[in-house]
Amino acid sequence: MTAVRSSIASVLIALCCASTAGAQTFEAGATIAASCQGGGATLCDATQTDLATFGPYASVWFRDFIEVGGRVAWLERRDFSRGFGIAFGSTYFITERTRTIGQGEVVWHLLRGKRVRLMVGAGVGRYWDRELITCRPAGCEPGLIAAYGLTTGPARDSQFDQSILVGLSAMLHPRLRIRAGWRYHNPLAGDAALPELFIGGGFLLRKEGA
Repeated sequence: MTAVRSSIASVLIALCCASTAGAQTFEAGATIAASCQGGGATLCDATQTDLATFGPYASVWFRDFIEVGGRVAWLERRDFSRGFGIAFGSTYFITERTRTIGQGEVVWHLLRGKRVRLMVGAGVGRYWDRELITCRPAGCEPGLIAAYGLTTGPARDSQFDQSILVGLSAMLHPRLRIRAGWRYHNPLAGDAALPELFIGGGFLLRKEGA
């Protein structure tokens, strides 16, 4: 919920600025993406591939070139388990794993006047991870703390998030824009990294005279 509020706040700030800075177009839409979670020295952790990311965005456009907005994205990460203790006689489980991302983003749409345009951008915000840690058999909790420093029960974490993107945008209709590309959250930052191939669309509302 905090992530949603943060992203909504960034959108409201952008809209507020637009009223005094001559924004020409307002856009609202959503994106879906195929994602994976980073894995140390590799782009993707082999156990966390083919993850689905989705969420809404809203933005304002300036001079049909610069897009400033906010977005929220959600994904569910895969559960996993691992043995520990003497002869791996105990097992811990991490389940109910979700990540929520709230970002403000600036995107430059190049090739003005073309129907299909190159876009590049960057975003900043935060992400929020939630998961549930359990272990078996009964009485395994002290061993789990000693082995990994983990305690059973709900776990939460929140970290700074930054991203870069490159892709294409195209007008299908005077009020409908689609976009597709590659966005990379927290490059080379281990399990905080999140590369995603995305596609989405938005509805445009133009100011009178724009």
